[in-house]
Amino acid sequence: MSLLNASKPPVPNTRDQYLNPPIRSVEEPFKTSIVESQFTPRSALLTHLSGARWIIDYYSQVIGTNEELKAFDPNQQAIYQSYKKVNRCEILLQGGLNTSIDPQSNQAKISGSAVMYPGIIPNQYDVIIGDLGDGRLGQFTIVEPPQRKSYFNDSAYEISFEFSRYYDKPLEDLLNTRIVRSFYFERDYLTYGQNPYLIEEDYHHHKKLEYYIHSLEERWIKEFFNKSMKTFVVPGQADVTYDSFLMQAVMALFAQNRNSLYRQVNVLNVDDWGLNYLDNLFTLLLTRDEFKINSIFKQFVLISSTMFTSVMQLNGIRFSGVNSVVVPKDYEMDYDNNEYGSGGIVSGFCGCCTTCSSDFTFNANDSLPTNFDGTEGTRLPIVNKDGYYILSQAFYEKDFTNMVKFEKLLWNGILKSKVDPSDVFQYFEAYPKWSKIDRFYLGIILIILLRYSLRSI
Repeated sequence: MSLLNASKPPVPNTRDQYLNPPIRSVEEPFKTSIVESQFTPRSALLTHLSGARWIIDYYSQVIGTNEELKAFDPNQQAIYQSYKKVNRCEILLQGGLNTSIDPQSNQAKISGSAVMYPGIIPNQYDVIIGDLGDGRLGQFTIVEPPQRKSYFNDSAYEISFEFSRYYDKPLEDLLNTRIVRSFYFERDYLTYGQNPYLIEEDYHHHKKLEYYIHSLEERWIKEFFNKSMKTFVVPGQADVTYDSFLMQAVMALFAQNRNSLYRQVNVLNVDDWGLNYLDNLFTLLLTRDEFKINSIFKQFVLISSTMFTSVMQLNGIRFSGVNSVVVPKDYEMDYDNNEYGSGGIVSGFCGCCTTCSSDFTFNANDSLPTNFDGTEGTRLPIVNKDGYYILSQAFYEKDFTNMVKFEKLLWNGILKSKVDPSDVFQYFEAYPKWSKIDRFYLGIILIILLRYSLRSI
């Protein structure tokens, strides 16, 4: 352990916990009347932490097996004193910085204490670079062994530090020569019970994914918002077609979106037939409950909006201008299969060429994405092929041999496995070349896939 006390010599800290949170057993926890070995989520500990947020750069000592902890020495050679840096690390300052006069030297002393979030184990003599409150930065040193604050199986640490010197350009350059690895603090990960200290590559992926999600949301809203009907309708159809299942997903995904167009969106009333209560593809994707695959509908048909109530009601679909509505195939409704219920949504696949196909392939002059292998690449499932709702029959049957890579990545996300950001980036870059129906349906699913990747970092 890295925690020191007066009775024992310093013990080096192995700080690889920065990279990944500890792997927990998935077995049923062993329970007795005395001790329960169940792991308590990190979020439970966070409710007991308080203090003023202070953004710092934190330098954690890299210690060998036989090395002792020691304060930062500007005159020491870099090979004998190296650090791992956590950029923009957030700690909880306890009571602010205190200024006092040292009675022995008659010099002013600035000190303070703070609590560090779980995920990092601080050491005595680690370095802190923080704001002094007067527009200048200072270098602080942890002067006492950190005090462990535990809650069940997780721990935070309280540190005490003192001002050592002002932070300037020469000191910055000197510290930079001693950095062996950089990390970044990302507060959002604490909300999900994950390690908030990210390696540099993961941090940049995180920022890129956040940007892509926001960009794709904005692009999708602007392209598919129907200004005359104040809602989203399926593009490219002979009749105005409304998909209430996709609308539920949009409302869940875009809940925090502040786009001025999105604030005008009307969700049409389809409660007559209980459509809002049916498990569907988006229920599976948003809940990430793999067993939902057994309860969701897999095929769909279109019915006329005249099948809904003629009673005037708020946002009633019958008099909204919508002609057709997506419903599950074989759903118990009183419709005439000869007139309604046998049709489908026209996809981007016309069979006459490859440029308008949902099964998208790149032309010879197109710039191919990285790792394009000529067979998989960014190929998409054919939307609504053979009456299957959006994705392929192989997806619904968990036939990993015959589903395309896009669908395999979705299953990785559903099963809470890692979704590699580099794989998802390819689809975002290819998005402008997709057919309009693909951008409408698969664009929403791509946003979900980007979120999967963000949560798996």
